[in-house]
Amino acid sequence: MSEACDIDCGLSVLSRGEARGMDRTLLDPRAVTTVRYADEAAWTVATAVARALAPVRAQLPLVLDDTGLIVASPQGPAATIATVGAEARAGRASPLRFPAANPGSMAGVSCILFGLHGPALNLLLPPDRGVPVGWFLAGCWLNREAAACMGLAATVRRGSLPSVARAVLLTRRPTRGSGTGQDLADARAWLAACPTE
Repeated sequence: MSEACDIDCGLSVLSRGEARGMDRTLLDPRAVTTVRYADEAAWTVATAVARALAPVRAQLPLVLDDTGLIVASPQGPAATIATVGAEARAGRASPLRFPAANPGSMAGVSCILFGLHGPALNLLLPPDRGVPVGWFLAGCWLNREAAACMGLAATVRRGSLPSVARAVLLTRRPTRGSGTGQDLADARAWLAACPTE
């Protein structure tokens, strides 16, 4: 039996979400102001996570504090890093922008917005390479009970178009109609194939 099969054992897919750009209607306006300098791609990830959380939100209030998030992104917060770099070269960089320029902000923005306090990680890899690594880590953390629920997201930029992001919520708890090997393989393949067009 492969390592992936061992990690998938006992896991269930709770829900999925997809976003093409930021949708402010899904995000708490007060929280948005807290992380106002975040990268457009991080907002897209947050929108996808919000859509994944929406159908199961009633089940999760006690679990959100124990929910983690892994994000696979080939560029990280590239637009924010470029802004900070340009401001620094001009001699007027605002320290308020520095946290948003950190590659960890790709996962951190969603963690702040939704109160996720479980393990968090940003993988600077394209979805097809980052999702298998993230899936493995999420499975390990869930199986070791380091988290009750894990979000796994992938995002890509589409040139001048808004970023695209997909998110999946995983848990060890059995849920009706999910948790089969096919469900898990389908969700993993869907996430790894995050569209660029």
